[in-house]
Amino acid sequence: MHIEPTTLADQSCAVGHVEWSPDGALLAATCGQLGEPSQDNGVRLWRRDGTLAHVLAGHTQTVMGLSWSPDGKTLATGSLDGTVRLWGDDGRALKVWPANAGRVFAVAWSPAGDALATGSMVTWTMPSVQLWTPVGHLITTLSTSFSGGKFYNLAWSPDGRYLVGGATDYKLWSASGRQLFWLTGCESCTPAWGMAWSPDSRLWAVGNESGEVEIYTNGGALVASLHDRTGDTSLAWSPDSRILAGAKTLWRADGSVLTDYNVSAIPATSLAWSPNGRWLASGDSGGAVRLWLPDGTPAGLLQAHTSPVNQVAWSPDGKLLASAGDDGTIRLWAIP
Repeated sequence: MHIEPTTLADQSCAVGHVEWSPDGALLAATCGQLGEPSQDNGVRLWRRDGTLAHVLAGHTQTVMGLSWSPDGKTLATGSLDGTVRLWGDDGRALKVWPANAGRVFAVAWSPAGDALATGSMVTWTMPSVQLWTPVGHLITTLSTSFSGGKFYNLAWSPDGRYLVGGATDYKLWSASGRQLFWLTGCESCTPAWGMAWSPDSRLWAVGNESGEVEIYTNGGALVASLHDRTGDTSLAWSPDSRILAGAKTLWRADGSVLTDYNVSAIPATSLAWSPNGRWLASGDSGGAVRLWLPDGTPAGLLQAHTSPVNQVAWSPDGKLLASAGDDGTIRLWAIP
């Protein structure tokens, strides 16, 4: 499959995170990564035709978290500078407040748009999850125990009833902040970089650097303990919630192996299913973007990046695949 991408190359640094607005009109992108700071801490808003719409300037350190509100009118950003900022889709700065809990690694709007969750840490063993109103008033503060200080995963279930957060240990809360389950860890335990909710909100999965993957119900019951064929575990559920993709393995929802895929390729560091479930996209540290069929059959190799791909993300209509790389570019691929 040969596709010539549209290249978004105004980024002056490695592109760490990208997220499409709910209507697919804008793609938000961060500049720089943890351990690779940039003099440019702005967030770019790109139009889907590849033109730059706005540069959001205000953060003084690397932005680690992006989240669009469900109505697409507000973008939340969280930064290592310890602040949370809200921006309009027109580029206007709307609100800024200190998290008062250290560096902010994650932000996540609830599906109803009535709360914003943030994940921050003062030290490696002091991660905090805070729930805020849409205008920045603190609702409650939650916590997990360990993090490793490199990242923090935070995600609402698609139905908005649950919130999962963690890095080494993970907790499951109700939408009001009541703790339902604790997947315990320790200060020296292997970080679990991969985390994903199934679209039907019934299951969530975590995967660590050793390739250990676990699937849980929304009540915290263990469904399956699995092992991927690599330690670079990234996880993504198919839109019908029937398949969980790891970096080298596809599993059914009950934990049984569907197939080993991506066997000869570099392990995927980012995975994303197309909205219609036709394609699984992967990005890897070798700079390649690959397409797979749901049964694991290779369907296309997209090559343009000259360094590791940090994230792949489909537009909501499934017509464009965005890939973000260390080479300072974003590529937009029109997938037929």
